[in-house]
Amino acid sequence: MTKKTKRIKMPMVHKYKHAKESHTEDEFMEFVLNKRNYEVEATEMEYKPFYVISTAESLQYLVREFKETTKIDEPNRDSYLAKVLTVPLLLALATELGLKALYYQETKKNPLQTHDLIELFKALGEDTQAEFESAFEKLGKNTRARFEAMVPKPKSNMLQYVLDENKDVFVNWRYSFEHSFLQCNTKELDEVVSAVIETYHKLFRSSSLQE
Repeated sequence: MTKKTKRIKMPMVHKYKHAKESHTEDEFMEFVLNKRNYEVEATEMEYKPFYVISTAESLQYLVREFKETTKIDEPNRDSYLAKVLTVPLLLALATELGLKALYYQETKKNPLQTHDLIELFKALGEDTQAEFESAFEKLGKNTRARFEAMVPKPKSNMLQYVLDENKDVFVNWRYSFEHSFLQCNTKELDEVVSAVIETYHKLFRSSSLQE
């Protein structure tokens, strides 16, 4: 059966961070708007891990912009609540995308159809898990402070503990109105996102450049 090739619009999200670093705010926004409709050739059902990890990077950037502009005493209550409720959701999604990009690069198979972060982590090979854990040990400063103060110590390591603790964030925070109480340490989850992105680029950067 011959695969159909179609044209799709793919945002060039992987360039946003680099543009932000070297341009003024107005120039950066013009760059985003101009690149938003950039067209690329793509094969139907083809998985592009580079675009997936780039989306994770962009979600993390957006979250950090939210945090910088959110004030607890800001007059627009709806705007404040929207940001507070959105941040855990976006960080969990960024983590999920990073894990799925790692999985695809390892196996060349489409990732598991789940939002469970610990399940996605355990689907990775041992070497990739170890690399991810090493990156998180280096980047997880907020997590380490809490982890080391725990009595008794969790049986799992620091990364697996945080992934398991936040495994259902994407599902639960989408329907936050159905819950009487939700909790998410966004500083720790942001560190997980940084670690999964670093792991991807360390292990698979050369593969991504060929996509």
